[in-house]
Amino acid sequence: MSGPESFFEDKLAELDGFLVDPDRSVMRLIIDPEMKRMPLRYLECRDADDSFAHLLFNHTATFDSHLHWNQALLALLDGEIRDNAEDLEEVGADTAYRKEDADLKDKPWRLFLYRAERLAISLRDVIDSLVFVLDPEEVIEPENWPFNIRYFADRVSTPAVKFIVFEDRVEPLLEDIEEHPKVYNQLFWLSPEQIEKRAESQLETPVSVGAAGTPADPVERRRALSTVGIMANARKDHARA
Repeated sequence: MSGPESFFEDKLAELDGFLVDPDRSVMRLIIDPEMKRMPLRYLECRDADDSFAHLLFNHTATFDSHLHWNQALLALLDGEIRDNAEDLEEVGADTAYRKEDADLKDKPWRLFLYRAERLAISLRDVIDSLVFVLDPEEVIEPENWPFNIRYFADRVSTPAVKFIVFEDRVEPLLEDIEEHPKVYNQLFWLSPEQIEKRAESQLETPVSVGAAGTPADPVERRRALSTVGIMANARKDHARA
């Protein structure tokens, strides 16, 4: 069994896999609040890499109403288009407002998706997808939040538009879409017992397993020892710590 670090590395690799999955449009990332920084930081680093073939949009506005939140999401998209107008025009991106856009002004969730898909499809020679990271600071209307995410899962018609939605592990709001065929559910969490078990398994590997094997990484062993000590101390097992 690999250590705790490799578990989270595998989860981040799953995230990369979702971005190129042609059949899934929404990732439901189930996580504790204190762990959010890990995938967010990973995405930030990937976004800074010129080889990263996706364009990220972070939407953290409070979900105070279905209407207002989607208006803010549309404003985020339009703001990025406006700020990068010259570059987008140079690559032939579809950014213009059309008559049918005006017809949807009272339904910003539909207008947002319509414009996002047009833009993403027009950029397929440049990037693989637009990725909207949805992490509301607060959800004031929990009864409408699943409807909003289900709408995206139901209506996205191209793999060039993706949504990563942060879901509280302890107080989930999106369980109703767990079985949706276009939703990928990822549990980004290990229990303390699982963390300790993985660390202990690393310590069971000899420092050197002989000429036929690969020597254990001393840095990983030190991390494992530290993890086991921390976990033992937390349950007041001072002899083991």
